[in-house]
Amino acid sequence: MATGYFTNQITLDDVRSAMHEMIFYAMRTCWWTHNRDHLYKHPETGLPCGPRSSHLMQTSDVEGFLEAAEGDTGHYGKYGLMTFVAAHHLNCVVSADDLRPTSFEEWGKYNEMLDRYFVEDWVAGWKAQDPDAFMTNEEVEAEIKRCEKKFDMSSEELLRRVEAGTAPDADGIIFWKMLLKHRIDAVR
Repeated sequence: MATGYFTNQITLDDVRSAMHEMIFYAMRTCWWTHNRDHLYKHPETGLPCGPRSSHLMQTSDVEGFLEAAEGDTGHYGKYGLMTFVAAHHLNCVVSADDLRPTSFEEWGKYNEMLDRYFVEDWVAGWKAQDPDAFMTNEEVEAEIKRCEKKFDMSSEELLRRVEAGTAPDADGIIFWKMLLKHRIDAVR
């Protein structure tokens, strides 16, 4: 089951232009915000906390905090600065149906959430252009087996070759699309 949903409601430019005087960030999760109204009250201590009860640190050096993030984008993993922005209070909710803010303890979880966001965005665009492009799960499985047999290699190896641009022929592109569809079904 997928956890976390990227709402893409706020950018670093938005945070800067809001001109708040403080940044609050969680001690045990990657959550952060620029707005006091986003703070919760810890159920045991009554102290301010993030959405998953992690106690907070704060800094009045708003620009320094943002510049530090911009200066070390590799720290956040695959999507760099976008991963950092995804951890903002307004950008990460439980799911598309449950809009309560949430947070994760590691940047990798935000990157997984962004993977889902980009796949869903790509699929929505693809479906808009060609609504009949998707196959049933049974058709996907049959085509995967056909490709494995035709190329005498595992689906994992075929996928690696498609991603590397060294697929045996045009069927590799079809195979990539099918595996992508298959992955989408798996994360829902």
